[in-house]
Amino acid sequence: VVMTDSRLAPLARGASALLVVREGGAFAFRSLTNALCLAQALFVALAIDRGELPPSAGASPLDTEIELNVLLSPVRRRVQVALSNALAFGGSNACVVLTAP
Repeated sequence: VVMTDSRLAPLARGASALLVVREGGAFAFRSLTNALCLAQALFVALAIDRGELPPSAGASPLDTEIELNVLLSPVRRRVQVALSNALAFGGSNACVVLTAP
């Protein structure tokens, strides 16, 4: 699952689902931020529905001295609960907890 501004982006080629966010005539940055936060929550819901955890984009090369569980490729896993953090400029922050049906 990839969200990008172009179908030609390197990550878009191998994506099982792609959301292209085009530049628009937004008069306030918050308008675009809200749309991207919604898109993020939709992708989290899609991951729950498909039972697939997406890889972390741009995470390689990994620092071997830091112990993190970073996904470099998709992992099939049943997800019951997921958290979508929407942290924006100006204090427009929210967390949404999504659960499997």
